[in-house]
Amino acid sequence: MSVRHFYPIAIAAILGCASGGTSPISDTVHGKATHGSEYATVYVDGQRYGSVESLRNIQAYQVADIRYYDITQAGARFGVQGGTAGVIEVRIRTR
Repeated sequence: MSVRHFYPIAIAAILGCASGGTSPISDTVHGKATHGSEYATVYVDGQRYGSVESLRNIQAYQVADIRYYDITQAGARFGVQGGTAGVIEVRIRTR
């Protein structure tokens, strides 16, 4: 998937989570682990932030970049803290 296509999906996922409703896009982007019901862990600016639901606390205009790491990439980048369903990494805009 090209970066050009990733950003609209990421923005839609954030807005879907921020609205308080359920979004099929957020389920697709975040995904469930194939062996359980755990969702991806959220990291903001390199620090563990919480579960997928914690994305609702981040305003869309604050987001500079968002990226999903699958379990293998998350393990390499975040170690065991990456969890078993991957990581969603959010970088906040600096003023």
